[in-house]
Amino acid sequence: MAVFIKKVFKKSESDKQAEKAKDKKKNQKKLAELLGEYTKNFTSDVDELYLKVDADGNGMLDKAECKNFLTELKKITIESRAANYKEENFEKLFDKFDDDKNGFMEKSELSVLIKQVFKQTKEDKKLDKAKEKPKNKEKLSKIMADYMVNVDGDIDAVWDKSDADNSGVLDQAECKVFMSELKKIIKPERSDNYDEANFEKLFEKFDDNGDGFMEKKEIAVFIKKVFKKTDAQKQKEKAATRPANLKPLSEYLGSYATDNITGNIDELWDASDADKNGMLDKEECKVFLAKVKEMMKEDRAKNYDEAKFEDIF
Repeated sequence: MAVFIKKVFKKSESDKQAEKAKDKKKNQKKLAELLGEYTKNFTSDVDELYLKVDADGNGMLDKAECKNFLTELKKITIESRAANYKEENFEKLFDKFDDDKNGFMEKSELSVLIKQVFKQTKEDKKLDKAKEKPKNKEKLSKIMADYMVNVDGDIDAVWDKSDADNSGVLDQAECKVFMSELKKIIKPERSDNYDEANFEKLFEKFDDNGDGFMEKKEIAVFIKKVFKKTDAQKQKEKAATRPANLKPLSEYLGSYATDNITGNIDELWDASDADKNGMLDKEECKVFLAKVKEMMKEDRAKNYDEAKFEDIF
């Protein structure tokens, strides 16, 4: 019976609207005020249109009124944005942007819907970028001056060739071409570190402002992070810059080796130093210490816990 009563003696749609109309505070602001600078995309007054469509004057739009409003709004919206609204998607859009799910579109909800649906296309964004800063006057080679020793070619020519529409920024497709061409002129020890299969994720990561375009300052960071030295390359350079570890390890250890180690630690070092560069990388060092533990006297060996190797290293 309780359910029966609640269902039968429920509020009518007209009562719901009447209650909403009483709460004028939510809808006192004009739609143009809520839209702010976005109104520059309309060719006539959006509030006049709103008043015209809000047939019952209750300060919000029911589904039918909202559909009518968006149809009329499309007519006064600049072409590059108007084309993004498809009337066949209206039902889904209304349900999505009706935040409180009350079946009415308030001005605050409507302003969000308009900005999302009548949004700028990718091409228009690019044109705007080109107008804002005519072609990023500073050359990429200048922005990356400290990195250019790793490039065996003209990075600016690669940029200009990849920037097909000469907008001064690269969209995702242009950037992919740029990175592929750049890989050809980056020194081999760095170029091998870029895997084109990871491009999509990398683009999203280094597109700092999330606008879908790569500016020169953003791509400079992108290049330095992606075409970086591997740990193995760093080790190789270290070995080349100093006559690494000329003395045997046993000499550095002195009496510690003879008192506590039962085997030949220098032979063990040589066996662990797989690339013979006079140093141990992380993996080599892990193997080395495991072997040292086997040769170490028991009262000392028990103090090394291989599970803590990462922290120790």
